[in-house]
Amino acid sequence: MDTTTNRLLSGKLVQLGNLLLRSASGRYRSRFGLRNEEWRILALLGSDESLPLTELARRAGLRKSQLSRGAANLIQKGLLSRVVSREDAREARLHLTRRGRRTHDAILVSAAQRSAYLAGGLGKTEVRRLLKTLDLLIQRARDLDAAD
Repeated sequence: MDTTTNRLLSGKLVQLGNLLLRSASGRYRSRFGLRNEEWRILALLGSDESLPLTELARRAGLRKSQLSRGAANLIQKGLLSRVVSREDAREARLHLTRRGRRTHDAILVSAAQRSAYLAGGLGKTEVRRLLKTLDLLIQRARDLDAAD
């Protein structure tokens, strides 16, 4: 097996991830005025508003301080609201405002266009197989992360 960085699976995935993140970040900054952590928070909350903050940070790949700073910015921009739990004042949930939902939906349309372009050279069967393989790789990467 060739172990040069350019041929390792993990190296290719990192390269792809970095290219996609840089491109998406530039697009969402210019179109919506959102920083990297901000659009990631909106994307996750748009699909699951019931996430605890620690799980939201984990799924977004953000440190808790990054999540807090991003959420504060989004609240200031009127895209999020913060609701403190009645049972435990230390626990809070973030929710999209109407404006936040509209922004999320616009980001989703843009993301779908980017995804369609990316998969443009692949057939439906290949895309399904790739998505299944990526899910497996993500789980195995989580296993590696937990072991380290």
